[in-house]
Amino acid sequence: MKKTMKKLIALAVVFVMLLTAVPAFASGQSCIYGEDTVSAVFYPNQKMHNQYFGSVGSTKKIQVKSSNSRVGVCVTEKYEYGYSLYFRAKRPGTTTLTIKVGNETKKVKAIVANYTNPVSSIKLGSTTISGRKFNKADKITASYAPHANKKVKVNVKGKKGWKVLCVDYLKKGWMKTERVKNGAKIPVNGGRGYIVMVTLENEKTGLQEMVQVTLN
Repeated sequence: MKKTMKKLIALAVVFVMLLTAVPAFASGQSCIYGEDTVSAVFYPNQKMHNQYFGSVGSTKKIQVKSSNSRVGVCVTEKYEYGYSLYFRAKRPGTTTLTIKVGNETKKVKAIVANYTNPVSSIKLGSTTISGRKFNKADKITASYAPHANKKVKVNVKGKKGWKVLCVDYLKKGWMKTERVKNGAKIPVNGGRGYIVMVTLENEKTGLQEMVQVTLN
């Protein structure tokens, strides 16, 4: 379950973006959808997967290029209405991806980095988790019992230069998932295996990282 969480969040993003692209697909108009920046992080003891970052609403010929292919490249996947766009990271660094379809061109900044702890502390209700626990791993566990069947306030403090973008909680067995703002209260119930995931962004580079606390 833990290994698939990031994939499921990415798939949700894909679904939303494809829905917004339907009008363009129907008209045959060439449009490139996607973020201006994509982040790829080599997390401890985890295999790097291609990062989805956009789509093309046209079946016309597509051209893709990376300014530094040693850092990473753009990978396309064709489907009925166009192409899905993925970033394949190779090693830490930055590169610019250029996607061209017809007369339309889009440039995307790609950042690749090794995991570095972005957290100063995470507070769940009255329990404070030291950021030091994330020094060597992006995923840690904590006790479920003290928070069971309570609405618990989540307060995350990033290290200097890191800002908290959002907090996601996932109940055991995916009974419910929701994204909330930092400082909001979340309902802890459904049993052990409850997950709290935090997304942070480096204010200087734009790199985004995720850390996770599983309540067991």
